[in-house]
Amino acid sequence: LEIKNFLPKTLFGRSLVIIVTPLILMQAISTFVFFDRHWDTMTRRLAHTLAGDISYLVDAMAPLPPPEAIDDITRRARELLHMSIAYKPESILANASKSASPDRVEFRLTEALEERVRRPFQTDTQSRSKRIVIDIQLADGVLEIDVHQKRLYSSTPYIFLMWMVGSSLVLFAIAIVFMRNQIRPIRRLAAAARDFGM
Repeated sequence: LEIKNFLPKTLFGRSLVIIVTPLILMQAISTFVFFDRHWDTMTRRLAHTLAGDISYLVDAMAPLPPPEAIDDITRRARELLHMSIAYKPESILANASKSASPDRVEFRLTEALEERVRRPFQTDTQSRSKRIVIDIQLADGVLEIDVHQKRLYSSTPYIFLMWMVGSSLVLFAIAIVFMRNQIRPIRRLAAAARDFGM
């Protein structure tokens, strides 16, 4: 099949293709560059920030402080770091299978935790709605940390995507209006020439 069989036959359709094709290519390139660079950089920074806060809590809990100090750490973590922590004495992390295809956010979080915490851990992003649960193995038990997903997920990509799609639709509508106004005299001239020839 030749590509020309799929191209529009009218002058208006061909004019729209000339305008729309560069617009689509520009949007595709912008999307790739944004999501591959900006989003990855933002996700990595958020993951390392969260991992740093978790590393601070782990250091505060090891060695295990007295009960009143644990209550103070729990309160500070909730008020200052927006995390809910719970200590499970004499617990051991179960051997849970890792996700076969973790998303980019989960991958960056795992990478940051391995670098900053350097203890056995497990992450759970599915069991609780909009929450991330991180279990970290300590010497005498397991420290469970519950944090909201907004600590890792940025709304910037979605805002950018909506802005890009919305602006493209507006530009496409404007292009249609202008092309119709420009092509109408040409079509009239062609019709007049055809009538004159007949």
